[in-house]
Amino acid sequence: KKARSNVCCFERGNCITTVSVTEARANLYKLVDDASMSPEPVVITGKCWSVVLLAKDAWNTSIKPY
Repeated sequence: KKARSNVCCFERGNCITTVSVTEARANLYKLVDDASMSPEPVVITGKCWSVVLLAKDAWNTSIKPY
């Protein structure tokens, strides 16, 4: 069973997967495995906040050196 629940796509074709914190907690290992094999972020949403889960390789290519 995949841990990811909702996928939102935007005009430019970018898609972002969102998961509630409850679902993320219940499926954490699968969610991490899925995220580690994809360059796309997963947004984990709570009642008052959101965080992004991103594979380390994707993070390394997205940050710019100072």
